[in-house]
Amino acid sequence: MENKMTKITSINRQVCKELRVTIENHLKSLEKDLGIKFDLGNASFDDDTVKFGFKVSLATAKNPDEKTLLQDIEFRKRFDQTQLDTTKTVSIGRLTAMLIGKRSKAKKPYIIKDLDTSKEYVLTEEDCEKYFGFSSHQTKEVA
Repeated sequence: MENKMTKITSINRQVCKELRVTIENHLKSLEKDLGIKFDLGNASFDDDTVKFGFKVSLATAKNPDEKTLLQDIEFRKRFDQTQLDTTKTVSIGRLTAMLIGKRSKAKKPYIIKDLDTSKEYVLTEEDCEKYFGFSSHQTKEVA
């Protein structure tokens, strides 16, 4: 899908959209060759300039929601709070789900993924602890 743009003489919303598509198409082959991901992010523009919030990451990099969840888990360990198990599979109604992420500023910050449909859902902290939590003081029973 080759995108041919003509010479750009002014910057407007449509030019920004076309420019984004052109740049993304050119970056795709570099992503494969270098094993990285490019994200142009949001764009801001005026009559003669466009600025993209360009980000480069490893192809294996965790997304921001995964990183936030890992930080939350470390915080919980450090301050002796209810621990969260990201390896646990739970049944919630008709869902079979796993805890996969956290959005730091959301009312329902915890993200779960339905393993059957790959759809994502959100939980409150209380519900997350109910389904995925365990006390750091819990010990396994020995027979």
